Amino acid sequence: MVRSGTSSACDLSFHFHFGEETHVHKHRKSNIIGAMAGMLVHTFFDGLSIAASFTVDFRLGITVFIAVLLHKIPDGITISSIIFIITGNRNKALIGRCC
Repeated sequence: MVRSGTSSACDLSFHFHFGEETHVHKHRKSNIIGAMAGMLVHTFFDGLSIAASFTVDFRLGITVFIAVLLHKIPDGITISSIIFIITGNRNKALIGRCC
């Protein structure tokens, strides 16, 4: 298979690792900073939605708070993945997920 400049479904086969085949993934610092900035903005709007919902109705505020709280589980996994990419250390990634 010859790789071309276009992306297709066949290009996915180049990323699978079978047996001892490995390669190094290079993550640019700008990609990591962009991901963390995106999570910062995302978290800001989570808090804004909680505050706005409490100003409308207390029960609505509690409902939105619970929804955002449950939504923090995948956010924690995302932050943990970003920290793991930056440091390569699984323990730091797990600690970063909780704090």
